[in-house]
Amino acid sequence: MHEDESTEGPHDHHAVYGQLRALMQQGRSEAALAEARRISDRATAPVIVAQALAFELGAMINVGDLSGYTPVLDRAFALLAEVDDATVAGELHAIAGSVACLHGAMERCVRHFEYSRRHLDSAPSWVGAADAWYDLALGCSQAGLHAQALDAVERANALYTELGLSDEETGAQIRVRHAVAVDHRGDTATAVRLLRKVVDDFGRGVAPAWSVDRAHIAYAAARLSALGVPSVPDLSGLLDGVGHDADERTIRALTPVCAELAAGDGDAALALLEAGPVHPATFGVAEAHRLSALAHSLAGRLPLAIAAERAASRAVHLALDPLSALFVDGVAARIDHENLRRVADRYADAALTDPLTGLPNRRRLHEYAAGLLAAGTPATVGVADLNGFKAVNDRYGHLAGDLVLQRLAGVLTRAVGQGFAARYGGDEFVLVLPHVDLPGARATGSRIHEAVAAEDWNSLVPDSALNLAIGWSHLTDSGLTCAIDRADRAMYQMKARARPA
Repeated sequence: MHEDESTEGPHDHHAVYGQLRALMQQGRSEAALAEARRISDRATAPVIVAQALAFELGAMINVGDLSGYTPVLDRAFALLAEVDDATVAGELHAIAGSVACLHGAMERCVRHFEYSRRHLDSAPSWVGAADAWYDLALGCSQAGLHAQALDAVERANALYTELGLSDEETGAQIRVRHAVAVDHRGDTATAVRLLRKVVDDFGRGVAPAWSVDRAHIAYAAARLSALGVPSVPDLSGLLDGVGHDADERTIRALTPVCAELAAGDGDAALALLEAGPVHPATFGVAEAHRLSALAHSLAGRLPLAIAAERAASRAVHLALDPLSALFVDGVAARIDHENLRRVADRYADAALTDPLTGLPNRRRLHEYAAGLLAAGTPATVGVADLNGFKAVNDRYGHLAGDLVLQRLAGVLTRAVGQGFAARYGGDEFVLVLPHVDLPGARATGSRIHEAVAAEDWNSLVPDSALNLAIGWSHLTDSGLTCAIDRADRAMYQMKARARPA
């Protein structure tokens, strides 16, 4: 039995953290994954379970296997309600953002990173907070948010310095990834300057504690040589003894490619590039194209070199386009939020408002309908159900599902105009359109379908088939409940007709 454990499981938060951290530092993520699962199964303290789950998720990313991550992520975030720990919350959001980035869900990715930053701003000064800042930097770096990544790594380094951990202060992964990205965008001179600084800083200091940082420093030197920079020290010896996580495996595969490029043998470089396992999250998908371009150029195959450069450029733009779209989507989301706040302000009593979406809740809906009936105001009631929502929760987790519901609430608020939209429960919403008959309600339904189809759901939950089914019914003296029942039956009849025979 470990000295920090009882028969009920581990009970010392910092001791557990140090145990798992040591395995990750050595590049032994598979061992860390197994140990984190053992601890999360045995521990009883919520903060230790949440911390172990964070390590489990981080190890999954490192080994490149995200199968089964969704229930772990949901379990970890559910524990945050019991755990008042800014470091754990910041770490979990950093990891969730990285996973969202790997799935191409950039809006969800950026949201998690911003939540991570806000939590870590209030975290106490200890090694766990420094590591969480570093993991946030890694996630931002992989997402192409290099300015944010460099800022986060400076926050991490400041904490490492404060804690006397001078061998932790390199930020090599972030700095090398930034330099490589700059080269992909065509600014090779700046990339060379950035890579040279990584190599020179290493020459003036000591080998960093983290296995993956040593691997990136080795790659900085190799990449400089591949670009034809003279007098670069051979740092390939830093790869001796590094771990076997996805990033280290990629660097082990690409460093010999760079060596062949430095030696002027483009064909040998291409052969190695085609044979080696390259994880796209390490330096982005453009890196293989960029190295191919250098190899074809050395071999005198200019058309192929140009084609490879164009492929690298295309990969860069495909990665950046979602970030550009987020600006427009972010403005739209803020407008939707302002509209929802105005609705919520009208029903300021929390008992009348759904806390997740900001829409009126079931109680307020019944009050509103009763007012229409008392005034003799004709109205049509719609029941809207989000198809594909369960698959979103199953695949991406309940946090992603909540974001989908919030986005849908904004869409419905815009679409009903002066009408009334309420969350009835789960993924079911009820719409009330005063002074609108059934044909008019169906026209509104068509606009809602178009609005839902126009939303960029991929930024939240890529490859999810989301669409809305709506059934309509008159609001009569029999009351709202009867109208909802009739609209609900109409909705399911519509779904049945839509199914292929």
